[in-house]
Amino acid sequence: MVAAGAARDGEIIIAESQTAGRGRYGRKFFSPPGGGVYLSAVLCLEKLPAGEPALITALAAVSVCEALEAVTGKSPRIKWVNDIFLDGKKICGILTETVTEPGSGQRFAVVGIGVNLFMPEEGFPEELKGIAGAVYPFTARSEPDLASAVKNRVIAEIINRAAGFGDSRGAVYTIETMDKYRKRLITPGETTLP
Repeated sequence: MVAAGAARDGEIIIAESQTAGRGRYGRKFFSPPGGGVYLSAVLCLEKLPAGEPALITALAAVSVCEALEAVTGKSPRIKWVNDIFLDGKKICGILTETVTEPGSGQRFAVVGIGVNLFMPEEGFPEELKGIAGAVYPFTARSEPDLASAVKNRVIAEIINRAAGFGDSRGAVYTIETMDKYRKRLITPGETTLP
């Protein structure tokens, strides 16, 4: 988690791995070295057309899906509200939390995104084997040049798409993106955000 006051609006923190990655309800998110994309973006809520955390999460989910589609040609789907699946396995988790800066009272959203691009060197832990998957069925170490290129491009694609969060068209942008979100839902009936 990025502490309020420690980062500025628009800053993006990218990690090679996480020792305490987590998702909703404090669940652990397995983020081993070399296996994926782990990033957090700090966004000023007052500048966003969609200031609610659930809407920001949905916008982030669309950004990740579009990035993976552009880079890999694969078609990931969204499990409401913050998980992305491919071939029946979870490949990405997104967590949006809000923080208030002491003194100024300015509110920020911190959007954490973890994408399993490659299989972990040691495999997934036993409790995740039936749930977690990766975009590619091999390890980053087995295809280092491809892994590096794919990882960098996925990061760039996510950031470029997420830059639209502050789009001057505001509500129009949010409606367009939510339409894309609904079309990618694994269960199409689940379209209502909390």
